[in-house]
Amino acid sequence: MKKLVMMVLLGLILAGCSSATPTATPAGPVGTAAPQLTPLAPGMGMVQGVVVDESNAPIEGVAIYVAKISVDGVISYSPEADPRGIADAEGRFTIANVAPGTYAMAYWTPGPSGMVLNTANKDEVVKVEVQADQTSSVGTLQIPRP
Repeated sequence: MKKLVMMVLLGLILAGCSSATPTATPAGPVGTAAPQLTPLAPGMGMVQGVVVDESNAPIEGVAIYVAKISVDGVISYSPEADPRGIADAEGRFTIANVAPGTYAMAYWTPGPSGMVLNTANKDEVVKVEVQADQTSSVGTLQIPRP
């Protein structure tokens, strides 16, 4: 009986470990399609890119968001609600299932957080146009290292 209980518990533990379904995978090299573990929902788009620091070294673990832009140009993002991707060891990220539209790129780290600024013009945020059933690349995003 004890052996049966142990086998049932082990089975439940193993079943729980294998049931997690990731929502996005790290992007492949910028400009290439990354394999998707969760299918892209019909009518939705995807954003891919790479995040680096000021010396162009990749930053792992940064959360990259697409932030809403209102009609009057106000940018807002919610770390709890907005679509996001997490940068892998090479700084690559994918944000899946984004509604079509124009977004500003934002980031969150345990240290600094904020909008991703254009490296050529620090007064301008990096924007991305997302189209249905397509992947948009933002290229390389440079942010302060946490």
